[in-house]
Amino acid sequence: FRDSASTLFRVGTDITTNNGTQLFQITSGDGSTGYVNINSSGNLGIGTTAPTANLQVAQGTAGVGTVSNLAGGTTVTGVGTQFLNTFKVGDTITINAETVAISAIASDTSMTTAAITGANSGVAYTLVGGTRFSVLGNGNVGIGTTTPLALADFRKNTDTSTTWWTDAVSGLNVQNDHATGDAILKLKGITTGIGRIVYGVAGATDKLIFSSRESAGTTAESVTFDNNGNVGIGTTEPGAKLDVTGTSAVVGSAASVRSLAILYDDSAQAAGVGAGLSFGGKFTDAGAYTTFGAIYTLKDNGTTSQYGASLNFLARGSGDSVMNPDMVIASTGNVGIGTTGPGELLEVNGSGDKGILIKSTGSGIFTIDGTRTGDNDVGQFNVKNSG
Repeated sequence: FRDSASTLFRVGTDITTNNGTQLFQITSGDGSTGYVNINSSGNLGIGTTAPTANLQVAQGTAGVGTVSNLAGGTTVTGVGTQFLNTFKVGDTITINAETVAISAIASDTSMTTAAITGANSGVAYTLVGGTRFSVLGNGNVGIGTTTPLALADFRKNTDTSTTWWTDAVSGLNVQNDHATGDAILKLKGITTGIGRIVYGVAGATDKLIFSSRESAGTTAESVTFDNNGNVGIGTTEPGAKLDVTGTSAVVGSAASVRSLAILYDDSAQAAGVGAGLSFGGKFTDAGAYTTFGAIYTLKDNGTTSQYGASLNFLARGSGDSVMNPDMVIASTGNVGIGTTGPGELLEVNGSGDKGILIKSTGSGIFTIDGTRTGDNDVGQFNVKNSG
């Protein structure tokens, strides 16, 4: 098919053209550029005359339209250009042999680049070009690559050291435009029900970082998983299995308490409810785990709106199947050792030969300081023997 003398459209077997051997081709008027091509392997190429995938879409190197800029300027304006379709942030543009990086794209006819030394007016430009989309015969789909390694393989070459949170540099954007809709990414094994995220390249510095936007101009790297299985909250360099870093804050009804972490028991309010932490490890050669100790709180009663609670400390004795509190700080402020209901500021209950031993390497061992009366210190020390 021709317009006057120029070939625009060819169909045939082993057609030899300016663009190689093709079975089908839509070309430019002079036949020098093959826009759509089906080669002898049956591969379909758009923007490429040598598709290596079943379907391959490529971006050419010649820009559409013309561009202008001021000497030393960072704004490039275009006439007949398609900046939004042609470029993405991080790409480069070459104008009169000067190549600069693109930092922002405002519209099809305006974008921001690194400073351009020379002034230009209505000139042509070039871009890196390359494959944008590929579909292989095995079903793998690649964006930014001709050799996708998975069902969906997304690749780009963009500096994310400073603006990694922007839409333009993201590799995948999942967005829900409904007024009450959340963006959801779902992973599932249809039989196991398990979803996995695998990260890194088997390197010592591999990390998976979850970040959040605090405001339009700030971000927070909220949670980090490193290659050792350490988890960091508020830090990207966790030094333990759980590393929490941040500024403590007053949260909840306990106005004098500053916290980095809060544990709540969401059971219905009742006597004996409360949150705790357990500590343990392996206790058999076979690697079985058990609890060695714990710290937890217990609400005093089931009366609504009452805060009273005790703080309990437990250490497991050898052979103990059940742990009981070894020390209790009651809601009254009393401390009990060997009792869960201390009636004094300090109450120690023991059995057998257990008692209290106070040692000192200095001269002072035990001091009783009572209410001052004149020049005398009055104290009291009572020893009871019920046996």
